[in-house]
Amino acid sequence: MSESQNKNKWSNEHKQLLHDYLKHMVTISTGMILIMVTFLHQISKNPEWKFCVAIALVSFMATVFGCILVQTADIFDINHSEDWSANVAIFGISIAWMGFVTGIIALVVFGLKNIL
Repeated sequence: MSESQNKNKWSNEHKQLLHDYLKHMVTISTGMILIMVTFLHQISKNPEWKFCVAIALVSFMATVFGCILVQTADIFDINHSEDWSANVAIFGISIAWMGFVTGIIALVVFGLKNIL
């Protein structure tokens, strides 16, 4: 196998792993949004710190948008020949991770406040 074929194979495997990773983040984030919206009223009659739920909803939505941004940049620059796509991908994955971590933290804080 030549070096260019090996590099192309690695690039294709990397691209597949990236898209699988982003799909999992989107699936988890949309699942969290649906679960929060569906079961929020059953958690407590009068929950405290509802703003944490709002922060979590916005954060998980930011995760979805960040992942979509990365995948769109990757689609528009199939051969990774443009510098802008790498910058957009880094920006998108940063938004996705910040949103995901912020959403999890907000839910943990909300849960601890209302359970303890």
